[in-house]
Amino acid sequence: MMVVEQFQAAREQTIDWLITSGLSAFEGYAIGQVLNRAWIKYNSRLLLDLHDEGERSWLAAQAEWLAKLGSLGGPVSLLAAVRAID
Repeated sequence: MMVVEQFQAAREQTIDWLITSGLSAFEGYAIGQVLNRAWIKYNSRLLLDLHDEGERSWLAAQAEWLAKLGSLGGPVSLLAAVRAID
């Protein structure tokens, strides 16, 4: 699977989980904000080839995404999909 496809698959799984999770609109909004930040950092890393700084920025965004999902009871398979993004 291509790197971008990994991100898109994890993003879609996150959205699908949100739809069926029964979380409040506020919690859904918070996850949406985390996804947006992760997408920006991920794209910056790929497009600008920032190496160390871009990698650190992406890893921080990925960790934030994982933390938010974990704190709201995200399924193990979803957490694994997010962790698998290169």
